[in-house]
Amino acid sequence: MGKKFSAAIGIYVVVKAVFNGIIGAFSLPEIVLAVAVLGFLLSGIKFVNYVVAVLLAFVVVKNFGNNISDIANNWIYLIEAALDIGAAAILVFNKDVKEFFSAGIPKK
Repeated sequence: MGKKFSAAIGIYVVVKAVFNGIIGAFSLPEIVLAVAVLGFLLSGIKFVNYVVAVLLAFVVVKNFGNNISDIANNWIYLIEAALDIGAAAILVFNKDVKEFFSAGIPKK
């Protein structure tokens, strides 16, 4: 179940990057980074869940002031921020996700 949660969050990050590219300025590096995050979340490498959670939280904190200053026009970004916080919380606190990332690099 931890891998499924991780995959869902990774897919969310990719969809978010594509969506932000459609409604804003397209950024190939942002898409590449999102796909890399998906790959890392699927890898099960130890502590990656915490790194991705910190990155998601950082993006929320970095953009919060701009998003709340014009709430009527930025409501979609506030929803995105809530989803980012939820994803970060799952990556940090969900027992199945923590178990998936506790073993280190999976052996074949």
